[in-house]
Amino acid sequence: MKEKVTTKIYINKNPAATFKDGFVDKKMFFRYLIRERECKQVIEKFATLEEAEAALEQYEKEDKEGRVFSANYYEIVEL
Repeated sequence: MKEKVTTKIYINKNPAATFKDGFVDKKMFFRYLIRERECKQVIEKFATLEEAEAALEQYEKEDKEGRVFSANYYEIVEL
């Protein structure tokens, strides 16, 4: 007998949201992602461009504080 698995994730700061087949609560889905520009490794996914831009600013700020900043290291991609 196969067991149905639902994974809890934090999306839009909502700990009650569930992720199943790329959808959150079957109404909202990820439309944007932030990834490393060269190796294309996905870092985080977002429902809105505004959320992705805010997170990108935070990543770059943290990189500058840690003295590991590299211009154009991250990119936002629309899915």
